[in-house]
Amino acid sequence: DEIDDLVWSDEPIHRSTRDDNIDLENIPTLRINVEEKTFVPLYNVAVEAWIHTFAADITLTQTFINLEDKPIEAIYVFPIE
Repeated sequence: DEIDDLVWSDEPIHRSTRDDNIDLENIPTLRINVEEKTFVPLYNVAVEAWIHTFAADITLTQTFINLEDKPIEAIYVFPIE
């Protein structure tokens, strides 16, 4: 069957976005300290998806920028509903 506007491929389709702007007001951030409201800005997002009939294998890679003078430790929480 042929479906309009749908591209069939045996190879992954890659899409990536990059924003060099580190203005915390305009980009998503990762909170590293709840009390001090310290955030690490999001630098890059890349998504790779394989769709197989009724299932999908999706990899989301996010890169954050550490603007601190020292290494940091953060807990990434990804809610699934």
